[in-house]
Amino acid sequence: MRILVADDDKIARRVLGTFLQQSKHEVEIVENGVDALRIMLSADAPLLAIFDWVMPDVSGPELCRRIRAQALAVQPYIIILSSKKEKAEIAHALDAGANDFLTKPFNIVETQARLRAAERTIERQLALHRRIEELDAALQRHVELFEPEALAPAGEAPVDHLAGLAPLAPDRIEPRLTELLQREISSAAAPDTPSPADPPVPPGIVMSWAGALLPREGLWIDLLIETAAENVPALFAQARGLPPDSPKELGDFCLTLQAAVCDLVFSLLREARIGHVTPFDPVMPASATMPALHALARRTGRSHPYVIAGLRLAVTLLVSPSPLVAKRSEQLRLLDILGQPYPPPESNEILILPEGVALNERLIERLGVFADGRVEAPPIYVHRPSSLAMHYNRNLRRI
Repeated sequence: MRILVADDDKIARRVLGTFLQQSKHEVEIVENGVDALRIMLSADAPLLAIFDWVMPDVSGPELCRRIRAQALAVQPYIIILSSKKEKAEIAHALDAGANDFLTKPFNIVETQARLRAAERTIERQLALHRRIEELDAALQRHVELFEPEALAPAGEAPVDHLAGLAPLAPDRIEPRLTELLQREISSAAAPDTPSPADPPVPPGIVMSWAGALLPREGLWIDLLIETAAENVPALFAQARGLPPDSPKELGDFCLTLQAAVCDLVFSLLREARIGHVTPFDPVMPASATMPALHALARRTGRSHPYVIAGLRLAVTLLVSPSPLVAKRSEQLRLLDILGQPYPPPESNEILILPEGVALNERLIERLGVFADGRVEAPPIYVHRPSSLAMHYNRNLRRI
């Protein structure tokens, strides 16, 4: 490991440095806390440090406090080395942010064991950090899929699929949305006309999400209710006449409102004889609105902003293509949605799965077992939900 040693005592630096080098560690040695702090806050800082308690400029515990005050991606493992042996002094060093404490003169066997423990801790932290980076990268890939440019070939404008759904045209849906919000929240609900500088939906959180597949049209609809985070309790109070008692009560309110919006949208589709499938339950993601969502709503969706008792809220509809695709069992992906019963009725086989089911790992395995037992298994016809739907339902793997 790379280890930084800070000690103002020349003999102590030499003894500890020699011991660490003989133990096959890469050692950097400084004689004061100022230099130690500079190194520990640099881009290439070592992840293990041994600080003497008493130094003339910055003490070991003070070094710990200053380092812990920084928002470092990976926190270093810090050992305080001191001739102090009182329990209260050891507790003081640990409270300041030290991970461990060694007394002078240090015991070689004990110190080697503590260094091995430090190395295990650092390796676990690095593994967690790598996993977080992988998840961040995966999330960024999802976000990139929401950019309008990803929905059309280069040089072509994205197709406005929502424009082809006449039942959801503004003159059809907005009067019904206004009526719904006045009934569910407040009679003061009124359509909002944002200024050109305003985003198409209020900044804040996605209050709730729901999605639906239109199989015949080969389209997927995401329905979002959005508002600023601090507005949610106020909207609840406006609707119920009293503040929420718990986060669960607040969440139930969000999902109830989402269900009412879904019922409205789906009733408009049914009136136009447009069938729909809802493979996923509505969810309250309680996560920050993705930056690219606003760009997508401007160009490939539609936001319906409202003001309710002075609070801004928006109902946003995003429509993306979801064509029917034939696949073999080994080509199936998590959350693919069956576009037809499987096996198809004409195969005279016993039904395994009905139309409209979202596939998880267990169901994909089941379809694979069926296909493996046949020389020529029928193709499996599936739709793919939107990236937004996959993001909010990514935990439905084995259910």
